Amino acid sequence: MSRIRQWIRNQKLYKKIMYVTVSACMLVLLVCLGTEQIVHKAYNDMMYEKTTQIFTSYSNQVEMQLKELNILTLTIIGDNSIQENLITVRDTPVMTESWRESIDVIREQLMVHFFNTDIIRNYELYAANRFCLNTGNYHKDWAQPLLEQAREARGSMVIVLDGGKVYLVRQIRQIIDFEFTELGVIFAELDMHKIIKESNRNYQKVGVKMNLSVYVGDSCVYTDDSEIHPLEADGWTIRDDDFVVQCTTNRGWKFVFQTPYGEILHSIRTMIIRTTLLCIVIVAGILVICRYTLSRIFRHLDKLVLKFDDYSIGKLPSEEDMEEYKERKDEIGHINRRFMEMAYKHKALEEENFQRMLVQKEAEYKHLQQQIRPHFIFNTLSQIMWMAYQHGDKEIAELTDSLSKLIRGSMTFNEKTITARQELELVDNYMHIQKVRYEKRMCFRLDVPETMMHVLIPQMTIQPIVENAIAYAVEEMLDLCVVSVSGRIDGDKAIFIVEDNGPGIDPNILDKLVNGETKAKGNGIGLLNVQQRIQLAFGESNTDADKYGLSFHRIQEKTQVWITVPFTKPDA
Repeated sequence: MSRIRQWIRNQKLYKKIMYVTVSACMLVLLVCLGTEQIVHKAYNDMMYEKTTQIFTSYSNQVEMQLKELNILTLTIIGDNSIQENLITVRDTPVMTESWRESIDVIREQLMVHFFNTDIIRNYELYAANRFCLNTGNYHKDWAQPLLEQAREARGSMVIVLDGGKVYLVRQIRQIIDFEFTELGVIFAELDMHKIIKESNRNYQKVGVKMNLSVYVGDSCVYTDDSEIHPLEADGWTIRDDDFVVQCTTNRGWKFVFQTPYGEILHSIRTMIIRTTLLCIVIVAGILVICRYTLSRIFRHLDKLVLKFDDYSIGKLPSEEDMEEYKERKDEIGHINRRFMEMAYKHKALEEENFQRMLVQKEAEYKHLQQQIRPHFIFNTLSQIMWMAYQHGDKEIAELTDSLSKLIRGSMTFNEKTITARQELELVDNYMHIQKVRYEKRMCFRLDVPETMMHVLIPQMTIQPIVENAIAYAVEEMLDLCVVSVSGRIDGDKAIFIVEDNGPGIDPNILDKLVNGETKAKGNGIGLLNVQQRIQLAFGESNTDADKYGLSFHRIQEKTQVWITVPFTKPDA
């Protein structure tokens, strides 16, 4: 299976599509052939259903006529006149006057009862151990099995077959004085042709030529043209060129229908052959059209693949190659135009990138040259510091050392964020320089808990705020100015507080700086710059009223600047 998948993957796209198309066409052809067979079987089932409906009509009509005979014979055996005369025939010697009179009365009464039915060929009454009407060729030995069946039925009508003929027999029992002794038995031969003819009224309305045979037991009691041999079981079959259906009634009678099927079968076969040939022609046409269309499409795709191969070695498509695709509105034209645009844009980007690399190299060279200047400054400050120590001027030496550290810290913006400890060391160096300048006019306090020393903040965040406090407080005051830096943790935020006892600052200073309503003092890193770098580093918190950044407060005649950043736990 893996080899087959590998073989399929290695085939060209054109062959893959052709394989799929051929498979789909073959599947459609098989579906058409299967559908034709299903339709053929469905047609046969419909014919069977239609014939079954006709059979139901036949059987209903036959049952109705047999029910009428049941009612007729029930009327006969319950006729008081027949009952009384049968008693006389039984109890009177044969051939006497009263015996003859009773026979005549019985004969007249039976003629009246059977007058309105024509499905009885002949009938006879067996009474007093003999046939007494003489309308048929009946004798006791022949009728003995029928007599026994009638007596076993105890007054119910029985339909029996004997000698290829269908008979109706019914026992007449005495019902006067509620005695149920036998008075006689009625024999009647049924005319099956007239019964079927009477039932044939609905059958003729169907409009389908059919042949019918009726079997009682193994004997055919009726047939239209020629006897139709019954099937082994109920259902339908195609026999020669005929469609044969057999159904069995509750009485055990078999109705076998036969209708010509040769013309229908020939029409169906002709239709199947024509449909199959049409499907084959359509499938062949589809394959030819598909092959032609795919060859036209893949001719352009092959050209495009060659262009990609040329482009991989640096050869760009020419205007002549793209001429036929400029006005095409389909996907092929679109892909070729976009490829040409991409190729030329990529070429331009390569050249631009090459120029950018040259500029970058030049910038790196200049950067290396500029690194010499701060190195020269740090060496000079270091030399001044050691000369001060040699001359015994400790204060100038410490001041020079603090200035060197401050400059080094403010000039190394390599990291996005640093720890609070590193930032506070920078602040401490800065304040050491400011103490020398302002001497006793300024006091600095640092009270940040150790748990906050690992918090990450942007470089040069606290120092500019402390510098701003000196600009707005120390320089504006004649008394002692106290500047302090403290910190506290508030949930998931760390707050650094720069406080001074100066005259205060406008709480809306940031908004005014943004709107240009005021200008900051000095030329250093301003408040707005610090605010923007905090928000760029950490973004804003989830609520509008609680943001990371700067906020200004006036508490107990003191100005506080809160620096809010996320509280980060120390690494384990």
